[in-house]
Amino acid sequence: MKPTKFLILALFFILLPLNFSNAQELSNKLKGKILLQVEDAGQAWYIEPETQERAYLGRPADAFRIMRELGLGIKHEELKKYLSSSFPERLSGKILLDVEQNGEAYYVNPADLKGYFLNRPNDAFSVMREKGLGITNNDLWKITLSGKYPDESKATDLQSYIDSKTKEVKKEVAKITQPQEMEEENNDSVLNQEKLFNQQAWILTSNATALIN
Repeated sequence: MKPTKFLILALFFILLPLNFSNAQELSNKLKGKILLQVEDAGQAWYIEPETQERAYLGRPADAFRIMRELGLGIKHEELKKYLSSSFPERLSGKILLDVEQNGEAYYVNPADLKGYFLNRPNDAFSVMREKGLGITNNDLWKITLSGKYPDESKATDLQSYIDSKTKEVKKEVAKITQPQEMEEENNDSVLNQEKLFNQQAWILTSNATALIN
C-alpha cells in the first residue's frame, strides 16, 4: 500500500470517532438531561433515562406531548414532599405525573434535583430552554436516536455526520498530497525541460551533420 493511501485510511479512522464505549459512557452521563443542538438551530432533545436514547422534542406542543408520554406516575403526597425539598437521585432526569391531580407533569432537573412544573406547552418549552445543556453535533450523534421520537426533518443526521467527517479527511489529505503534487509537477517540469533539451540537441546535431556532408 502506498504511503499516501495509508495516511488517508489512518486519518479517516482517527477523525471518525466510532468508539462505542465512549458513546455508551456519554449516553449514561447525559441520561435524563435536555440537550440543545448549539451547532444547528438549537433543536432540543431529551435523553430518556431508561433507554438512554435521544428523543427529539420539536416544537413546544410536541415537547409537551412527548414529555408527558414519557412520564412516570407518582402519588400526590410523595410528589408534594419532594417538591418542598428535593427529589432523590433515583428520580433524576425523569418526568413525573401526579396521578391524583389531573396528571400534572414535573421535570426533575438532574443539575439540582428540583421539580419544574410543565403546565402548558409554553411552560415545557421554557424549561427546555432554561435547563437545557448545549451539545455539539458530533457528541449528539454518538447517542442512539429514539425510534419513537426521531427528528423527521433530519432523519439522515448520521449521514450528515459522516459527510462532515469526510470533508475533514479531504482537507487533511489535501494538505498531505499538495506538496507531493507540487513535487510531481516540478519533476514533470524537469522531465519536460530535459526532453526539450534532448530534442534541441538532436536537431542541432542533425543540422551540423548535414552541413558537414
